[in-house]
Amino acid sequence: MDIQTSQAQVQEIDAIASGIIDSADQTVRLIAEKRAAMDAQGKQDDTLYVFLGEHHLKPAHVLHHLAVLNGLQADEKDLLVAYETAHNKLYDYYSKVAGDYIGADAMFEKILAPMDENGELSLLSDIAFSEFKDCNHTNKMFMAALRQSGLSTFFSDVPTLSLDDEDYLDPSDSLTQMTLKAFDPVLRNSDYGDNIRPPILATSMLGVILRNHMMLEALSLKAGDKKPRIVVQICGNAHVGGYATQGIDFDNSLVDLCAYNNIDFLAFPAVTQQYGRDDIDCDDPSINEHIHCIEGLPSLSASYESAQDKAELDTPELESAFTQAIMLSPAWKERGLDDFAIDHEQMDDFATQAQIYLSQLFWATLRGHKLFDPSRDTLILPEHLHPAQSHRLEK
Repeated sequence: MDIQTSQAQVQEIDAIASGIIDSADQTVRLIAEKRAAMDAQGKQDDTLYVFLGEHHLKPAHVLHHLAVLNGLQADEKDLLVAYETAHNKLYDYYSKVAGDYIGADAMFEKILAPMDENGELSLLSDIAFSEFKDCNHTNKMFMAALRQSGLSTFFSDVPTLSLDDEDYLDPSDSLTQMTLKAFDPVLRNSDYGDNIRPPILATSMLGVILRNHMMLEALSLKAGDKKPRIVVQICGNAHVGGYATQGIDFDNSLVDLCAYNNIDFLAFPAVTQQYGRDDIDCDDPSINEHIHCIEGLPSLSASYESAQDKAELDTPELESAFTQAIMLSPAWKERGLDDFAIDHEQMDDFATQAQIYLSQLFWATLRGHKLFDPSRDTLILPEHLHPAQSHRLEK
């Protein structure tokens, strides 16, 4: 199927492309205003935390975020970008190839740490490709664009392990171990009880809580090293402000944690037919004024895995055609965003190298950090949380 088979379709695509740019410009404007207000308040050295929410299968959401980063990068050179992907994304496939369970830490020591004489990672491309091949085209493009843009970027999510087609927090990884150790005394006295013991489903309420705390912890540690004026976390809407209709509470969302810890933030969850403003179950005006829903983006979904997904873009070729048409439109060319347009046949090598790079950045930055000091019995952010004092860890 060729999206640009008629002049009417070209005009429709150009209108969609311009709409995404307009929405991104509005997001950038709000961020710039908040950053300027912080400066006027004497907070020049404080970092503004920005959360861009998305539905992972909506290409228009990914394209919107790319346009936002492009707009921010034009004025803010000190910009840090984090992406909701487990830094051990390649682990499962490597474990199958190796034929044994060596653990995520050992995997990183053996594969990601070695570099060649040019400083490039020596990870086998077939391993990376095999684990990354099912990712949607637009997400691959975004990974490649992050690498190509020169932005400071890294993966911020906790390690996971796939068992029976479900993702669980990986108990072999020191990051996961430290997380469980930190939250044990708090959660042990809450309604979660013995559920904090592995295996913990990554998408369960408890799994989301732990991942949110660790994402914000990772952002804080990286921001402490880089001193960015703005840090942008790109992640699913449920992480940003909860997802009430899916049973994911606002409590312990990224927005809730920032408000609780007096961190300056802005949140931009992307509205879909299934997800709306009411899914952020917060009635505090002082928090809600910092939440700005992204509305009006195209609702097309991209998924190649199952006919049950009912995705409009159900092949790499079709999704690539849609994404390419957007990025090669006049509005996107004017911003130089057409430079990131990559055909699906060329995408795998670009995306593989980008994923290797971002995975290594997370590993190199956080391993050995004080976060992993065994003498610490808690993490920075949740150390004051306790069921007797806070509702945040109740079901």
